[in-house]
Amino acid sequence: MIKVLLFLFLIFGFYGELFWGHPLSFNFNNMTGMEEVIYQQIRVPRVLVSFFAGCSMTLAGLLIQSSTRNPLSSPSVLGLNSCASFFVCTYLVFDKVSKGASLLGASLIGSLFGAILLFFMGHFVDAKKFPGRIILVGVCLGMMMSSLTNLVVILDENNTQSLIYWLLGGVDGKSWNDLQWLAVPFSLCFLSSLFLIRPLESLKLGDEMVLSLGHHPQKTRLLCLVLSLFLVSSVVAICGPLAFLGLIVPHLARKLFGERMKMLLPLGTLFGGVFLIYADWFSRYIQFPYETPVGILSGLLGGGLLFVLIDKREFGPCLSLFL
Repeated sequence: MIKVLLFLFLIFGFYGELFWGHPLSFNFNNMTGMEEVIYQQIRVPRVLVSFFAGCSMTLAGLLIQSSTRNPLSSPSVLGLNSCASFFVCTYLVFDKVSKGASLLGASLIGSLFGAILLFFMGHFVDAKKFPGRIILVGVCLGMMMSSLTNLVVILDENNTQSLIYWLLGGVDGKSWNDLQWLAVPFSLCFLSSLFLIRPLESLKLGDEMVLSLGHHPQKTRLLCLVLSLFLVSSVVAICGPLAFLGLIVPHLARKLFGERMKMLLPLGTLFGGVFLIYADWFSRYIQFPYETPVGILSGLLGGGLLFVLIDKREFGPCLSLFL
């Protein structure tokens, strides 16, 4: 039943993004030349970018949370988003070129830099010390990189407004060229993640049991981290840092689809794409007919839902570090 509802929500979300609530409403069967251009070059790429960006961030969150067995882990909490954003902003300020490949490269270098810092400062592969230390290191790393990003933004007075708008995270104004830099990395990472379902499932039993089953926990964590880096980098390069998607949507997916990775990984990833489609759809009504970055609404929804999901029975070992 849940699968059917998810599919129906996906279809309705695509329909609503394409045809409902737009300043230029038109009949699909009787398009003029201008309307056809708007539909093909603006609306269709936008809804597909929303879908793949949501899927990518959710898949990255699922991989990180499952591999670390930490419900508070996510690309944003670990500082990967902030590191990628800093490198992209720095590249835009000094190079002034916004090609997809260049932005993806800068974003990937930034997220890789953040992962290296996490690895050495947080002992990423140390299962005993990992849960507490990595979260604290990630929070500190994210705060420092956010401050450096703000410094870079204010130093470039000519582009301060556009950079601030980009940092809010949005899917408006995206083209087919932008879509390919999201769809290709996501497709490759998603297919690769399917081979990690059994190792991730076995991680729930503990590292010693994983070894006895023939899997390698450290190798599994490293592969999940690498896949997450590519997913986060592609989203940040094209859409900017989208707040809370990698943290909150995986928890919502677990509530809907359970803990079995065989169901959670594909359906949870699909749910993330649906979530961002609706978030973008509803964000248009905040100051219609002007655009509101979807990152604002996703952050508000994510923060509110996080308060609802905070339960010491689920987050107790992690929250005890801060409370």
